[in-house]
Amino acid sequence: MSSIFLAGKVEEQHLHTCDIINVSHRYFNPCSEPLELNSRFWELRDSIVQCELLMLRVLPLQVSFQHPHKYLLHYLVSLKNWLNRYSWQRTPISVTAWALLQDNYQGDLCLRFQAQHLAVAVLYLALQVYGVEVPAE
Repeated sequence: MSSIFLAGKVEEQHLHTCDIINVSHRYFNPCSEPLELNSRFWELRDSIVQCELLMLRVLPLQVSFQHPHKYLLHYLVSLKNWLNRYSWQRTPISVTAWALLQDNYQGDLCLRFQAQHLAVAVLYLALQVYGVEVPAE
């Protein structure tokens, strides 16, 4: 539960602690009644916060992350204006590049390389797949 709480904070998608507790409780105890706002609930809430602080101290977590999507979007817009219309319309370069970028999140590539480099790499790979040449001028 603490990991989910921390992940929400890192990605600026703040999740309410009570929601995390209620969903987790329902998941692990599907036949039980929802938790009431009693001492057990407040103990769980406090333990989530304490565990979050412990995780931040003990684990070498990277709590700031730059996503490559904004770079890929910028590169795709520039490339669309650079290529001729026929090349752009007949090949799904942007769809393929987005899919390749999403696949990077299955491993640790997004943590090992800079966001700009990943965006350029998936765009290059998408161009290579369809054999599209970018004009040098």
